Amino acid sequence: MLTVISTSTASSFYALIERNVSVLYYADYLNVTHRKDLAKKDLEAIWIQAKFPTTNVLLAVIYRSELYSPNFFTNLQDVMEKAWMKTDNIVLLGDLNCNLLGVNECSSFSELQTKT
Repeated sequence: MLTVISTSTASSFYALIERNVSVLYYADYLNVTHRKDLAKKDLEAIWIQAKFPTTNVLLAVIYRSELYSPNFFTNLQDVMEKAWMKTDNIVLLGDLNCNLLGVNECSSFSELQTKT
């Protein structure tokens, strides 16, 4: 479920909320488009495209549950391939619940890194 919230302060901010877990706030003066075409059913993520005078940036807030998520990195790779077709300026934020220092704990993430 997606909810858009606007606050009335000196500078307004908007929030995109996905499944009550991921939240992305952005200022109303930014030129932002919610990129629903990058949504994937089995991936908890919110994607926006921020347009600046000289470049576009895709930003994503991603959450991976600490519960067993067998296809998380495969799904992430699929979405990243679509995102790279739009721009090479991509910022991923969030919690992947993955100890990158652990042995073989996040081998799928390491494989994803090598494909970039």
